[in-house]
Amino acid sequence: MYHSVFIVDKLTEEVLSKVLIPAMYAAQVKALMGWTSDEDAVYDYALLPSQLQAIEQLLERTLETPNCIYYLSGSEIRDEVNEVFC
Repeated sequence: MYHSVFIVDKLTEEVLSKVLIPAMYAAQVKALMGWTSDEDAVYDYALLPSQLQAIEQLLERTLETPNCIYYLSGSEIRDEVNEVFC
């Protein structure tokens, strides 16, 4: 399973950035999101501030951008287009 954080402008709803979460963090992401099955990982989720902070700690980088909202997206296919790798 591949996960990415989408950073979306609140006003325009434009995707400003997509940040790949390395697969080695899949178990931590599952625990952070409270998923009980692997099937839960294929949906998109709006991230709470505490969840965003935990992901930032995993990635050892800041993702927070002014006037943006954050979504966690899961896919079985790795899409490298427009991704920022950590």
